[in-house]
Amino acid sequence: MLTISKISTQGSGYYGKDNYYTKGEEAAGQWFGKGAERLDLFTNSLIDEKMLNVARGSVNNDKFDAMLKGNFNGIELGRIENGKKIHHPGWDHTFSAPKSVSMLALVAGDERLIEAHDKAVDYVLHYIEDNLAESRFRQGEAIETKKTANIIAAKFRHDISRDKDPQLHTHAAILNATFGGNGELRSLDSPALYEHKMLGGALYQSKLASIVKKLGYEVEIQDKATFEIKGVDKDLIKKASKRRMAIIEMQKQQGTSGAITAQYAALATRPEKEELSYQEKQALWRHDFGKKAINKMIVFSNQAIKQPTLTQEQIKQQDLEALKAVNSAVRHLSENEAVFKAIDIAREAIVGSLGKCLPHQIKQAINAKIEHAELLHAKTTEIKILNNKPRDVQKRAYTTPELIEKEKLSLKIMREGRNQIEPIVAKDLSLNRGDIFTKGQTKAAIEILTTKDRFINIQGFAGTGKTYMLEEVLEQANKHKVKVIGMAPSNAAANVLKKETGIESKTVKKHLMSGLQKLNKKPGQQETPQTPQPLQTPQPPKQRELWVIDESSFLSTSQVLAITKLATKENAQVVNLGDGKQLSGVEAGKPFIISQQKKYGLTTIKMDEIIRQTNTELKQAVYSATKGDIHSSFAKINKNIIQVQDNQGKDLPVLRRKMMAESYLAMTQEERADTLVISPANEDRFDVNEHIRKGLKNDNTLGNKSIQSTNLVNKNLTTEAKTKSYNYHEDNVVRFNRSYKKLGIEKNSYLRVFSIDVDKNELTLIDKDNQEVIWNLEKYASKNVEVYNENQREIRIGEELFWRRSGGTKDNKRHTNEKIKILNINRFSKSVKYVDLETAESQSMRLKDFENKHWEYSYCLTAHQAQGQSSKKVMINLESWRGKLSNQQAFYVEISRAKEEAIIFTDDKDKIQRQLTTKTGEKESSFEQVIDKRSNQSSDIYAKQKGLKTSEEFKQEQQQALRDKTDKYLKSLSADEMKKLENEYRKTTPNTLLKGFDKAKSGSRMKEIYQGQIRLYAQENRVSPQENTITTQEQNKVTTQKLQTSMEVSR
Repeated sequence: MLTISKISTQGSGYYGKDNYYTKGEEAAGQWFGKGAERLDLFTNSLIDEKMLNVARGSVNNDKFDAMLKGNFNGIELGRIENGKKIHHPGWDHTFSAPKSVSMLALVAGDERLIEAHDKAVDYVLHYIEDNLAESRFRQGEAIETKKTANIIAAKFRHDISRDKDPQLHTHAAILNATFGGNGELRSLDSPALYEHKMLGGALYQSKLASIVKKLGYEVEIQDKATFEIKGVDKDLIKKASKRRMAIIEMQKQQGTSGAITAQYAALATRPEKEELSYQEKQALWRHDFGKKAINKMIVFSNQAIKQPTLTQEQIKQQDLEALKAVNSAVRHLSENEAVFKAIDIAREAIVGSLGKCLPHQIKQAINAKIEHAELLHAKTTEIKILNNKPRDVQKRAYTTPELIEKEKLSLKIMREGRNQIEPIVAKDLSLNRGDIFTKGQTKAAIEILTTKDRFINIQGFAGTGKTYMLEEVLEQANKHKVKVIGMAPSNAAANVLKKETGIESKTVKKHLMSGLQKLNKKPGQQETPQTPQPLQTPQPPKQRELWVIDESSFLSTSQVLAITKLATKENAQVVNLGDGKQLSGVEAGKPFIISQQKKYGLTTIKMDEIIRQTNTELKQAVYSATKGDIHSSFAKINKNIIQVQDNQGKDLPVLRRKMMAESYLAMTQEERADTLVISPANEDRFDVNEHIRKGLKNDNTLGNKSIQSTNLVNKNLTTEAKTKSYNYHEDNVVRFNRSYKKLGIEKNSYLRVFSIDVDKNELTLIDKDNQEVIWNLEKYASKNVEVYNENQREIRIGEELFWRRSGGTKDNKRHTNEKIKILNINRFSKSVKYVDLETAESQSMRLKDFENKHWEYSYCLTAHQAQGQSSKKVMINLESWRGKLSNQQAFYVEISRAKEEAIIFTDDKDKIQRQLTTKTGEKESSFEQVIDKRSNQSSDIYAKQKGLKTSEEFKQEQQQALRDKTDKYLKSLSADEMKKLENEYRKTTPNTLLKGFDKAKSGSRMKEIYQGQIRLYAQENRVSPQENTITTQEQNKVTTQKLQTSMEVSR
């Protein structure tokens, strides 16, 4: 495990306490790095004698403390502000060994494991030094970041946790200094350190696991990216993990998970640090574990025999494991992202192969896939603040041929849908709401009703009246006998669409499941959105259909491809309605945004006249947010931004959330009902909810009668992640959305995880009758299962909850985000009576039934849960340190929910603006971002496998379609129109060339060229002025050697 934090001003005394000492009392503090060598700090490999005393805290500052303050052998680093020197000391990289390693090393006395830990730490520090050490250099007026490949670090190895458990860990204090190319000492740039933190942790675990195996131990993966030594008593591990157990218990009580909340829980549960001698520690551990358990560990450790050098056959097997890990990593990443960074592939592959192969073999496997165009070079764009201005920075990334082909095919089908349908209203269209519509509403309604294109986009900002416009469309469509079918990515959005427009609506997934069965189905073949098939001739349905897809920005590339194919087959018209500026869906791609680009020639109507906000300043803030102009947006609502810090400017997250809750509680019941409280992450939301619930108890809004229950929170695992046993924990709950007859599992049943067999990659599940089911993840884990954590919760009379998953019975339907209120509690039957706040219908439910556990408190929501809602007032929790959740899309959604007032609570007003400026939140397109010249070649391989057209065939088909379209156009022209076209062409052609054409005889080659030029002019300027065919790159020869052979050559 690796954690990174800024070094405080506590200095060397803090890092030197509780160092691991051998029986000879030798200290373990050591310098590391080429920068340290250039400063001549390696006089004795250990930090010098005077420094050792400083490390123990017995004397005052010396060399290390001076460096923390920016003094490096007389060279001063830092800047002067208000007459004072400001220098950030550096970054503490803490490497923590697995608990079983700590116990065998420190309690059983296997000092080989201490050396293994040291080697793994050095391995990662070398990676950091060679790849991440950077500094900023001024080039004229610009500031650039350049690699320096040297660091100055001091390592302090410790052996005990604050709870006095054996815990082998090393603090590597990387100082804020590095030597530039000119030999000048400069400050170190830190972003790369944080960006590679997860990869660094994975490298440490992987290297340590490989060394531990060489020492004769076996390892087994535990949680993702960690391992334990197989054979060490798990009860002893838990006993020696008091700090970890305290953190987990606090997270469990709060219903939270993840590294960030673990850090807060660690601070909240942290006891005072106490210094103990080597003898005192050994005596303490003998007392804690007992002589019998310790002797057992010593015997177990003595049986571990160093393994011989690997044979060639074993190395080949490791190569194969590396390939499998990389393939798995790509499948996992490509489910949610069309473009992914190289470090993400490496991290996922290393995590998935702990103890099975080495990091350098993962690198070889990645290179082999690149060589054979199974991974394609792409770019990912990030925004950095340089010279106080946002700048686009390109970073190395990858995509796959499959992702590119899906995007190309969906665009192709949409383009081919132009001029392919009859208008709903061919003539004499009169809008019933024309007098009260905005220009955008009018234009959108007219386009939907009169277009001849099968696919069109309506891009409308939040609060522009998109759903109100659809009421007009529904009336006109009904009048002309056209059936309108509404769709949305989620049940919640589909329910809102139906409620606000009257259009019968369902989820996109449900529509596809029923429709795809009709689409090119062969005997024994099931069509899915991920397996595109050749199109067939459209068959007109009995009744013309108009498909309106709301929240289209949530749709993935796979979903859009399936929709376009199905609509073509059914001869339906499709309106993609949404806002590309709002939050995107989870799965890969951004087809709604891409298809709006003019070069693809698809009709897009923009609705940008916001009518939701009645407050002028708030409306302007929303407009600024749509442009990504965060500073302007903040300036408009500056008086409503509350910064919560202590006197030193440090974040106070608990106080901030409490202040939000108190502001909400100070409102009247009517004001609360028209207020949205939004916080980015589930852990924050839980904390705010608890503060609000405490206040509601005090003012008697919540009754005294309560009951303890549990709820289910989706772990949101990808399909690939579901096939890995280390992503599950005991007591997880698994929902099966289809039946598995071989396992005796019925559709919609819930089973609990009883035990996990990592070696076999199997889980033992317990069903409702307490019968065991052995579940092999490789065979049966798929998209058809959902995995949940189960959390303890209290429910009181008067409690307001919302459903997080649709379901229920035929007579008692539930929809995602629908709110309910608890009316009564029956503790004997463990049931509650509630009223649906939408329908006012009362129902009862048993809390022990899993299908009734998909609920959550409704007082505070995340941005995703709030999208699609609106209220008079919105209160927003913005945190500058949340990399992924604090972005422009989320911010725009949050403030645009408010009609009159938006209030922001934040840890740092300046930092959050910088964070939002650099994080758009927008997904990327594989087709747009690929830069590999082999992209079409590899796409052709995929296309042939799927029975699709190759890039060249695709290009020829497009060109022929354009020629046919031009011929049809020219034949439709009258003599006068043809003469007019010819005159237009002549105005754009040089006179010298025209004279040559005019002198040529009829039927000559020159006359043929002349006619061809007019034809080309018509094609480019009349037939398809925005036509921009998807270019085909020059094809390169791709080798057909097996990937494993390439790895052997590389090795």
